[in-house]
Amino acid sequence: MSSTDVFRALDSILSNVRDDQIGLRGQGQLETRYKDYGEAIMKEVEDYIGKAATSDYYASSRERFATMVCCAKRHLPPGATVLDIGNSPGFLGYAFFKAGFEVSGLNLSDAWLDAYPKPEMAAIFSVVSCDIESSALPFSNGAFDAILFTEVLEHIAIKNPRDILPELRRVLKPGGIILFSTPNVCNLSNVVALLTGVNIFWPVNMFYGSTDRHNREFSPNEVLSLFTESGFSALEFFGINDHANWRSGTQDLIYPYLATRKADHALLRNTIIGVFAAVP
Repeated sequence: MSSTDVFRALDSILSNVRDDQIGLRGQGQLETRYKDYGEAIMKEVEDYIGKAATSDYYASSRERFATMVCCAKRHLPPGATVLDIGNSPGFLGYAFFKAGFEVSGLNLSDAWLDAYPKPEMAAIFSVVSCDIESSALPFSNGAFDAILFTEVLEHIAIKNPRDILPELRRVLKPGGIILFSTPNVCNLSNVVALLTGVNIFWPVNMFYGSTDRHNREFSPNEVLSLFTESGFSALEFFGINDHANWRSGTQDLIYPYLATRKADHALLRNTIIGVFAAVP
């Protein structure tokens, strides 16, 4: 299909699919004080990590990092204890550290220690290794005010996430929260991929034999069901565009399309953001 044909198809989809069918509202007009706060924290991170701030991963995830810091600012007191699951390479954890939170880091294995741009970052976060699919978290009951569970759900491969969330809840203090993000499988770049003959799954050479790939991506309604049925209530639930979560191979079409359309639609929000509180 030509780009013109693809764009016409996308226009038709957006005009015929209602936002509420996807179930992911926009962030709305964030107060200037929060946006300025998030931006200031990210600049502190960049000053600290130096050259790593020019990496594709940091650049494509920066908006998500800032969004998560703003969510924490709205819901956590200064000095709150935060467990960052999937801490390495530490960019988001360091943002929370600079925001005044006490951050503990957890990685899948010690192999992830090599991904920190500065060796001392592992000490800043008192990093431990634990496979959350096969082992209990190495923390006592009620140890944390919050858990950062961002861009992790889609990597879970063996254990049902419904069997993992109770363990996260165990280490939260009463009324504790999970700060969450994951790719929104119901995003327009997946439609673009299918229209142009591109698989929405990751390339074969990454999907097999790799642990750093997405096992399953979720729809907004699936995410809400997962958390509510596991004893959490949604304090915030919305979508943003995170450059890292557009489908690989579709950028040459999705970015020109976004540049020429001013549509505000759930299918244009490629990342699910949530703040979930443990219900007593």
